[in-house]
Amino acid sequence: MFLTFANKLLRFALGLKRVVYDTQSMPLKNKLYAARMVYLLETAQHDKLAQQYQKTKSSFPGLANYYLAHSLSLKAQYEAAIDHLQVHLDLATTNTEAAYLACELYYNTQQRPKAWALLEKIVQETCRLKTWLIMAQLVQDKSDFERWLSNLQQAQAQGKAPQQHANLRQYYIQAASRAGEYEQAINRAIENITDPLPSPIKKLKYLKKARFTPKQAAIVLQDLKTALDQASIEFFLVSGTLLGAVREGQLLAHDKDLDIGIWQTTTSVQLIQALGKTGKFKLNKSRSPFTIKIQHINGIPVDIFYHIKTPDTYYHEVLKCTWHNAPFTLAELEFLGDTYLVPDPPERYLAENYGEDWRQPKKEFDSGFETPNIRVNNKGEMIVHLINQLYRNPNPKTQSHYLEQLQQLGLDQVRLEKIKNKLEKKQ
Repeated sequence: MFLTFANKLLRFALGLKRVVYDTQSMPLKNKLYAARMVYLLETAQHDKLAQQYQKTKSSFPGLANYYLAHSLSLKAQYEAAIDHLQVHLDLATTNTEAAYLACELYYNTQQRPKAWALLEKIVQETCRLKTWLIMAQLVQDKSDFERWLSNLQQAQAQGKAPQQHANLRQYYIQAASRAGEYEQAINRAIENITDPLPSPIKKLKYLKKARFTPKQAAIVLQDLKTALDQASIEFFLVSGTLLGAVREGQLLAHDKDLDIGIWQTTTSVQLIQALGKTGKFKLNKSRSPFTIKIQHINGIPVDIFYHIKTPDTYYHEVLKCTWHNAPFTLAELEFLGDTYLVPDPPERYLAENYGEDWRQPKKEFDSGFETPNIRVNNKGEMIVHLINQLYRNPNPKTQSHYLEQLQQLGLDQVRLEKIKNKLEKKQ
């Protein structure tokens, strides 16, 4: 009950924050109009929003086009969204949220040069740190990383970006990793442990947890099922979502996202079009072509894993690792008042993923490297992941295990000792 209330409170707060960002320096009537349009977006009432647009595009031309662009983006009509968003940008060049949306749309339509150019313009106009995160997500190679770093150094010299900030360090790690510059990423990740920067104010724990609740996640799963069933796209529950369904008969309360599998015969275009018809899912950036990341309008993220069939194994993967399972068929499972497909037998799949003791709850389980069926694809990526885990979850019970894995992956003794010494001082 409390988490449900907290979730509603968080969504209200985020919606209010969104309105504030969208209508800075605007009169009250604009803010009220924005609040109405945000409500229609967050409840997926796209037809009503389109009607509001037609009625108000002359009196609120900038905002009307801005929110229609949001609506079209959720419906996966990216090119049309860009057209309407450009109208808004031509009228309100200082709306950074609109610029961020434009970058997402450029990314989704393979127009990265336009996204780069827009972000490089934004960093001259605003000091928001979020800009550096979005720019880091555009990095694909060493030249991109050097471009990101050059922009940052220039902004710092002009006083438009802080010299030191915990978030900026994380964005640096992300940009370096995306470029394959793992030595730089690893060194910065180690600095989080050995030379931590003051963290920004954190959200209250109960509000943070309210982003994922079984009740809200169940809504997402049902919306996902409706969309994929209507498009005749076969999907099945995997990972933590399958574990909750089989072991608990419900979604895991301590989970962070939903996990589903699809076969490699479904194209990403087919999947995105199916989800776009609901108007309830946003496409997020994914570094792996075998994983599609989306987010429901209620904030719950979903990882969709392509499962690849070979004669001896079925596997799915992310950039740093691959998970292998014995070939399986699919069977129906009654879950949350509906019928879902799951690997058959689900017990074998779960044992392969979580170990023979999968029936025993493990809240601190890290599927990124603790699963028995994992194979490391990229050592640099995995090393960065493990160091980040040591930084974010400094649990003495798991530290030795993480350090042992880092040694096996080839992290040199000098840096290992540096990490060990700092962790020991913290205990």
